[in-house]
Amino acid sequence: MIKLLKIILLSLSIFFLAGCAVSTQTSPGNLSELVAVSNVEEQNTTSISGGVSLVPAPLKIYFDKNKHEGMRNQVQHDMELGISALELGRHKCAKIVLEDAYRKIETVYADNDAAKAARSNFVPESNKDFKGEPYERAMVGYYLGLTDMMSGDLENAKVSFRWGEFQDTMSASEDYQSDLAIMNMLMGWVDQCNGDSIGAEEHYKIAIQYNDTFVIPDESHNLLLIGETGKGPVKIQSGDYKDALSYDKSPAMTAQEVVFFTNESSIKGFLTEDIYRQATTLGGRQVDKILAGKAQFKENAENISNVTSGIAEIGLDTAVVSSLLGDSDVAGVGLAFAVGGFLFSAVSDTVADATKPEADIRYWNNLPEHIYTATTKINMSGDIPKTVATTYTYDDNTTPMTLESNIYRTGNCYLSWSRDSISEINQKWDKDNADHWVPLATAP
Repeated sequence: MIKLLKIILLSLSIFFLAGCAVSTQTSPGNLSELVAVSNVEEQNTTSISGGVSLVPAPLKIYFDKNKHEGMRNQVQHDMELGISALELGRHKCAKIVLEDAYRKIETVYADNDAAKAARSNFVPESNKDFKGEPYERAMVGYYLGLTDMMSGDLENAKVSFRWGEFQDTMSASEDYQSDLAIMNMLMGWVDQCNGDSIGAEEHYKIAIQYNDTFVIPDESHNLLLIGETGKGPVKIQSGDYKDALSYDKSPAMTAQEVVFFTNESSIKGFLTEDIYRQATTLGGRQVDKILAGKAQFKENAENISNVTSGIAEIGLDTAVVSSLLGDSDVAGVGLAFAVGGFLFSAVSDTVADATKPEADIRYWNNLPEHIYTATTKINMSGDIPKTVATTYTYDDNTTPMTLESNIYRTGNCYLSWSRDSISEINQKWDKDNADHWVPLATAP
């Protein structure tokens, strides 16, 4: 009888709570459409041939993933394709997809009540549309700002950097103080390039608070040098409910020294940002159990279920005994406790089962570990160098790596960006080789 009553009440509770445990659905991704737009904007013969949009062959993997995984992982695809496109010198393509990531992140992590209401205890983290952890969302602002600079739009670049800094303060459940030195360094640089010395000074002071090794650029400097090295952190899950979101360092090599070479000088870069540190801290505080609240919620629901189930069985025993003794009043009270206890137990079981605290270990897999920066002055009235050579030196017997990177005009200043973790397939890509391009229509 007890088992039958449990089954009936459990069925009723599942019927009423079915909406709590549904899986979110995903729609097809739209990377192809986004990149087609960037090709039209670039209007060059290498990206559009015979009316057919073409993309660099190394980017094909992202279209394949986007078709298979759809909109649920669209932001992750945007992030990873954005960096890969930058590696290939396709900053307009990178800008388009990073803007898409920015818009989608805003639906959950904007500073408003609607965004807060979008978070739920009852959907598995890996079943939600990927938006990334605070450090990943912040890096969208970083790379989006770099593409703005490469496009000569310093005002939007500063907005992107500020937005990235804000994302660093937003976790799933709490707000934290930002501690991103790189964002304030870049906002200060934008102000300096725009002739706003007061604004630049303010941002540089904040950058020093977050990184006391930061070197304030000389007022005469007009070339910003950025060198990224290593691979960013890897997410792992642990704990009784796999609710602990922790990080491992990537096994990829990370340079211990970065030196930039222009036509006129060599400049040693300084470590401006540590992405692994950003991943493992929020506002300077060490973190690992991002989803601890959900795990506690699930545990509480399980405990309630166990307690109320016990109460229900006692109530049912009381009702049976009292009924045999002819005490209908006590039997009625016992039966009420039994029904109420079993109902609460069934509901709590359902809630516990529907609560999915597992940490989401999807991650942005081509972030760097460290970002080095330096600034210098180039003579704008003379022969402006077209490229910068960046040498990455490691602390083992690995041969130093030297890479050439383009110099972009950014308003009154210039920018050079490079990274040593560029994939082999990207290194071999040749924009002038027709075989290194694939039609966008068939890329997926």
